Amino acid sequence: SQQTHASQAAAAALAASAVVEATQGSSPFADELSSLRAISPPSPELEALARLAGAGAPSRTALAASYPDYAARAASAARAPGDKAGLGDRIVYELSRVVTLRRVGDMAGDGVDAVLARAERQVEDGDLDRALRSLDKLPAGAKDAMAPWRNRAERRAEIDRNAFALRARALQTLASEARGGA
Repeated sequence: SQQTHASQAAAAALAASAVVEATQGSSPFADELSSLRAISPPSPELEALARLAGAGAPSRTALAASYPDYAARAASAARAPGDKAGLGDRIVYELSRVVTLRRVGDMAGDGVDAVLARAERQVEDGDLDRALRSLDKLPAGAKDAMAPWRNRAERRAEIDRNAFALRARALQTLASEARGGA
């Protein structure tokens, strides 16, 4: 019946909203996802979240807080002397590792400091996807230094993308059922 469909749509919308809320922290969210899976048709988003639900991902706040340390390591790695560097270059590099200065804020250009500063601003603004695209421009050594942070940020972005898509679809279905029942 129309009322049954509307009730199912409402339950799915509530469960999807509970999943979104649960995913915003850093804890696993398998219980909330299980409730949604019990009343929703299979979807690529549900499957993606099922893979990620057991571990969760760091919150956006935690990612923003940990970014400066990884960025400092990336900046240092980008300045590391090559294998053929002389003793003087190696000494200067080792001394520079004691105190790492890195520019922050909006910077033009594609240098390591500019890329890291732009990505940091994007993380602070909540735009993880854009920050991850910015970090693609880093040279290999800097990318390697950012890899642990990047892996966690990619998990967060994937969880958010899929959870928000599920909620949007559930709310759209609920709205459609409400219009059909009126």
